[in-house]
Amino acid sequence: KTLAERVADLEDKVNFHHPKTEVSGLNNFGLGKAELDESAKEYLKTLANKVRNKEIEILEIIGHADISMPKNEKVTNEIVSLQRAHAAISYLIEEKIETAGIKITGAGGTEKYGEKFKNRRITIIVKKLN
Repeated sequence: KTLAERVADLEDKVNFHHPKTEVSGLNNFGLGKAELDESAKEYLKTLANKVRNKEIEILEIIGHADISMPKNEKVTNEIVSLQRAHAAISYLIEEKIETAGIKITGAGGTEKYGEKFKNRRITIIVKKLN
């Protein structure tokens, strides 16, 4: 999807009337990589603006990994998934967002989502404020 389509999806998801909404949109990671690409940064910048405008509160950032690593490297998947969550929270800090209350988790390859490469992702749990 294009960045504009991903941002539109974000708008739709955040407008749910549920107290908590899962926003998954950051799945541009290479195997074993945790660096954010430009589209991921734009996506996070959109979230940061919503936080600044008091539309949402970010509750949790969960990093994920696929299961491409050999079984004896399970720890690597857990580390990479946590590094992905850290990359997102670090970017939010660069955007001057208060992150003290945001929980970060590395799920490793335990939560499968579609095709294998799509598991190289970040899930963000937000609460709609208004």
